[in-house]
Amino acid sequence: MRKCTLYYYLEDDTIHIIEHRVQNSGIPQGIFLKRHLVPKVNSIENYTWKDLRVGEDICFYGRVFRVIDCDQFTRAFYANEDKPQGAAEAFPDDPFVHTRAMVNFK
Repeated sequence: MRKCTLYYYLEDDTIHIIEHRVQNSGIPQGIFLKRHLVPKVNSIENYTWKDLRVGEDICFYGRVFRVIDCDQFTRAFYANEDKPQGAAEAFPDDPFVHTRAMVNFK
């Protein structure tokens, strides 16, 4: 499990994912997904803000991300659109390492 922050840009529906750096992890970290339109699996459509929900899994290029929380601006935006976000979830325990996984989107 790896900690990431997902940034969603309303102006052009692009997505950018950054993985949080962990000292001496032995794996590449940093920019996980450069900012661009991300196509849905087996579709010609791209992901939009309507596809991002707290408490759901989302798949980008074969990698599954669990959305566990979002910032207050995002919550206010979704509430204004009559699609309130779910409650924040606790970080799941990683059975192999003493870290937790997280995906926030802003």
